[in-house]
Amino acid sequence: MNRRKVVSMILVLVFGLAALPGCVSKAELDECKALVVEQDGIIGKQIVQLEEKDAQIEELEAGILKDPSYDELIEFMIEDGTDKEEYFRYGNSDCSYILYAKAFLDKARENGMKGYLVVARISSGELWFFTGFHTVDKGWIYILPTMDEEVNLEIGKKYCELNTFANCNLINDKIEEITIFDCYFS
Repeated sequence: MNRRKVVSMILVLVFGLAALPGCVSKAELDECKALVVEQDGIIGKQIVQLEEKDAQIEELEAGILKDPSYDELIEFMIEDGTDKEEYFRYGNSDCSYILYAKAFLDKARENGMKGYLVVARISSGELWFFTGFHTVDKGWIYILPTMDEEVNLEIGKKYCELNTFANCNLINDKIEEITIFDCYFS
């Protein structure tokens, strides 16, 4: 109930009592009016405090990273441009791939999305870097940020068999371990 309704109801009650002959004296009526004014001031202060708390909650919610929907993630992936950033391309070193993952996660974070660094260790001993997102509607989605591709990762399966990439003929690409890091780069 808003402040004006409460004050109006109190005033109607006070003036209604005053209208009954002999029930309320002028002094009692004045005392009630003063009480209504005092309560109105208290209610006004409480409303201001509630509005301030609402504003604080909105600020906190705005700064909180959230799990995206699948559509939000795919739209972001298409528009972010990480895969086009040539200055990350240092050959096939692990450093280049982790830099792509970092850039992708940084941009996702700027857009309010909670993302994860995903490291897959394959049977050759190499570490491959991806990003992961726990979407609200489709669960875990893994992204290869160097190509803006959604990929499948499953322990014990060959990466190339799980995914259909051209010229993917690696022999030792069986996924031995998947580690998901809930951390952000500085």
